[in-house]
Amino acid sequence: MHVWGRTTALLATPVRRLPVSDWIVYPHAFEAIISQALFLRAQEVFASMTNRLSNEDLLDRLRRVYKEHGKLSSRIIDQSRLCPGLTTYNKRFGGLLNVYTRLGYEASEQRTYSSLRQRGCVLRASFVRSVLEAFPNQFLEVRKNKRFRPLLRYRKTGLLISVTFATCCNRCSGRNWIIETPRADRKRTTVLALLDVRGGTIESVWVLSRLPVTYRHVRVRETENFLASGLRVENVCDLLEAIRTVRKATKR
Repeated sequence: MHVWGRTTALLATPVRRLPVSDWIVYPHAFEAIISQALFLRAQEVFASMTNRLSNEDLLDRLRRVYKEHGKLSSRIIDQSRLCPGLTTYNKRFGGLLNVYTRLGYEASEQRTYSSLRQRGCVLRASFVRSVLEAFPNQFLEVRKNKRFRPLLRYRKTGLLISVTFATCCNRCSGRNWIIETPRADRKRTTVLALLDVRGGTIESVWVLSRLPVTYRHVRVRETENFLASGLRVENVCDLLEAIRTVRKATKR
């Protein structure tokens, strides 16, 4: 038992890696299993693995991508063979904007898009809070985790309701809104908020039985047929009655 305990203690001792400079190397001490050329190629592959690259190495690779394309974007980074994918940069630097800042690269479109998304998140949180305050014992906010958008649960029936915000854009054909929401949420009863052009104000709120699921991005105008199939809500206090009406009409 004494010997076993001693062996266990030795195995539990952490192994300390020595730097290459402290190694004692005897070239050709035994017959090689692979050729020297293949060994060196393998070392190059190991050295280029993402987890072995320093932050500066990752940034240097993006500089090469920028030199090749003349600009940077999430799509260019993901498709380029000169650098790791977008996920690596997000994990290492905490987001693409931080990467651009480190590179000294100005991406006005990316900053504008991020700003709109942030304003949209603030507005959505404020809207959900106003619904919970208007119906304190009837609605509950639920979400799987921070990566998922919040849903409203109607306590009485357990109905899950999607809360979707649509960004506004101006085109030659007139104003329209772009709806981006997961396909699973489009099949639910939906509270749709149409934002103004700056994305800082809710222009109108609609209750719909569901959203179109044919495309990833849905572009709509206020005169769209599927909007006319729903109900426009002028006051948050009328939201529950509008949901009941839309649900009743759907079951007919």
